Amino acid sequence: MNIVVYNMAMRFSELDDSQQTLIRAYEPGCVRINNKQFTHSIIISAGQIQPWDIQTADNIEAEAILDAISPTTEVLLIGTGSQQQILSTTLLKHFLLKGIGVEVMGSAAASRTYNILLSEGRQVAVALIVP
Repeated sequence: MNIVVYNMAMRFSELDDSQQTLIRAYEPGCVRINNKQFTHSIIISAGQIQPWDIQTADNIEAEAILDAISPTTEVLLIGTGSQQQILSTTLLKHFLLKGIGVEVMGSAAASRTYNILLSEGRQVAVALIVP
């Protein structure tokens, strides 16, 4: 019998959040970023928070998101509200053609994932529907 041992070391580092736009809390109707609360949909990219005039995933337009995010964005997370919604491949194709990876999930999951990717130093943007 052969036994294989893998090195499962995990590197930890302290997160200096003083310079980052972290999502501190999300609940339906409200998202808290650093020390400010938002009761409307928003897009966060490169430390900038912008209002996003949308109430449901049915009305998502790629151009509105592309205009709001940094050109250095590697990953875009789209939070579709309290439930994950399936977005059309036509819509997602706009991001992929620009070299931006895109993930669609509920807004709470998108908030958590955004913080994780940001802590890893990734160029991440998040578009959150806040119902």
